[in-house]
Amino acid sequence: MIKTLLKQYINNAVHKITKNDVSFDIRIPSKEFGDYSSNIGLVLCKQLHQSPQDINLRLIDILNKSKDFTKYFSQVQEANGFLNFTLNPKFVHQEIKNINKQKEKYFMVKNSTKKKPKVQVEFVSANPTGPLTLANARAAFFGKALADILSYNGFQVEKEFYVNNTGKQIYNLGIAIIKAWKLNPGDYGYKFNELDIYKGNYINEISVIIRSKIKGDLETYVKKHSPDDIGSMAVKENLAQIKYVLSKKANIVFDNWFLETDLKKLGYLDKVFKWLVNEGFTYKKDGALWLKTTKMFNDDKDRVLQRSEGGLETYFLNDIAYHLEKFSHRKFDWVIDIFGADHFTHAQKMIWVVNKMKETGIIKPSSRFDIILIQFMTLLKNGKPFKMSKRQGNFITFEDFIDAVGKDAASFFILERSTDTHLDFDYDLAIEQSDKNPVYYIQYAYARICSIQNKFTKSVKTHKQNIDLSLLNNKNEIYLMKEILRLPDILHDISLTFEVHLLTNYVVNLAKAFHSFYQNCPIIKSEEKLQASRLFLLDATKITFELCFSIMNIDTKKHM
Repeated sequence: MIKTLLKQYINNAVHKITKNDVSFDIRIPSKEFGDYSSNIGLVLCKQLHQSPQDINLRLIDILNKSKDFTKYFSQVQEANGFLNFTLNPKFVHQEIKNINKQKEKYFMVKNSTKKKPKVQVEFVSANPTGPLTLANARAAFFGKALADILSYNGFQVEKEFYVNNTGKQIYNLGIAIIKAWKLNPGDYGYKFNELDIYKGNYINEISVIIRSKIKGDLETYVKKHSPDDIGSMAVKENLAQIKYVLSKKANIVFDNWFLETDLKKLGYLDKVFKWLVNEGFTYKKDGALWLKTTKMFNDDKDRVLQRSEGGLETYFLNDIAYHLEKFSHRKFDWVIDIFGADHFTHAQKMIWVVNKMKETGIIKPSSRFDIILIQFMTLLKNGKPFKMSKRQGNFITFEDFIDAVGKDAASFFILERSTDTHLDFDYDLAIEQSDKNPVYYIQYAYARICSIQNKFTKSVKTHKQNIDLSLLNNKNEIYLMKEILRLPDILHDISLTFEVHLLTNYVVNLAKAFHSFYQNCPIIKSEEKLQASRLFLLDATKITFELCFSIMNIDTKKHM
C-alpha cells in the first residue's frame, strides 16, 4: 500500500525534527502536482513556529536521504505548503509485473501474525415471517461488499444472518396461516389481535405450501398443533425462499444462519440474565425485569428485558445474549452489525452493553464492536416514486427489485452512495444501456479488454516474456498504471472507514483511465515490443477490474 508506505517515511522524517506525534493527510492531488500530496508542513507550522515551506524543505532533505525512498518516489517537491510526491517509474513497472504474476493475491494484505483476526459481519437478518423487501437491499449488497473487502485486508471474515425464529411474531404468523385456511383461530381457543396479524399475498402462498404437506383435514390439524407450531413451519418455508433469493438472485451467500432458538439451547440466555442481575444493571417492577438504561446512558426510559406475561424475553435481552455468544463462545475479535437507520436507539443500547461486557471481564477487553446504520432508499422512475407491480401486495420485494433492474445495477447503485445518506435509486438510469449508466460504462471497459485480447490469443505467451514497460511513456499509459496501483489503498481505507462507495468511485475512474488509454494508445497497429508492453498492461487492468467486480457483486461481460 503506497499511502501506508509514504506515511511511514513522512512520520520517520517528522520524528527527526520533533518528538511529537502529528496527524496529517495524504491525498491524491491534481495530476500537475504529482501522484500523492501531504499537508504535513501546514500541520507542523504552528508547533515549530516556522513557515510550512521551510518545514517542507527540511523534510525533503531528510526524505531524500532515507533508505530506499528514491526507490519508490522519484521526486518530492514543495508547493504552497504541501509536499507533492511522484512515483518512481521503475517501481510502478515492477508493481504491474507483480500484479500479473500474483493475480488477485497481489491485493491481499499479508498478515504479520499467523492467526488472522476473526471478524463477523452480521447483516440483513430480516424477520423470517415474510419475504425480503426493498428495505433489505442496501444492507444485503453493502454487507457482502464490506465482508469481502475485510477479507482482502487480512481478516478471517464470516458473514452471518440472524434468524429471529421465536416469540410472539411466530405465534401471529401461525394465526395468519390458520386464517388463510378460512378457519377462525378463536374457535380453537387461540387469542389474537387482528392488528398484529400478517397480511399479504405471500401468506396465502405459504398457507398453500404448508397445506400440501399436511395429511388429513385442517380442522383436526389445527386442534393438535398450536399457532407456534404452524408459524414455525411457515418460517422454514420463508427462510428457504430468503436463502434462494439471496444466493441465486443476488449472489450473496452467508457462511452461517444463526437461529435465535439456539441461544436458549446453548445456555446464553441464562448466562446473560445472571450477568445483568449480578452486576446490578436491572430491577424488577410490575413482575417484569427492567434494565436501568436511563441511569446508565441517559435513555428516555428504562427498557424491559423480560416481560411479566409468561416471562417472555424481549428482543433486547435475546440480542444481548446473542452478542455474548459471539464474543465468548465463537470468540470473534471484531463484530460488525449492519442495521437500518430506524434501529438507532437499539444500536446505542447494544454499544453500551458490549462496553459493559468488556469492563466487567465477561468478554475480552480487546473485543471490538461496530454498528453501521444504513439509511433507507426510494425507487424512482421518471423522478417519482416507482409504483412497481407489487406481487406481495403492499410492499416491493427484494426479488421483484432484482428482477426489475438486474443484480449488477442493483448492487452498484446501492454501493455508490454513502450509507449515512438517503438513496434515491434511479430506475431509468439503472436499465439504460449507454455510457450514462456507470455499470454499462465499466462493464464495457472490461469487454473491450477481452475483445483486444481475443485478437492476440496466439501471441499471449510471447507478450508476457521480456516485457519492457519503460516503453509505456504515453501520459495515458502512465496514468492507467498508477490508477491500478491505487486499489490496495482504496481497500485499506474502506476497512477503516466502511466507506464502500470509495470503491465504486475508484472503478469508474479506472474505466475512464482505460478508455483514454484505448483511444490514445493503439495496440493492433503499434510496433511489436510496444504492442507486447501494452498487452501486458491490459492483463493487469483486467485483473484489477475482475477483483473490483467480484467485490461489488457485478458480472464481468466479455461481449457487449
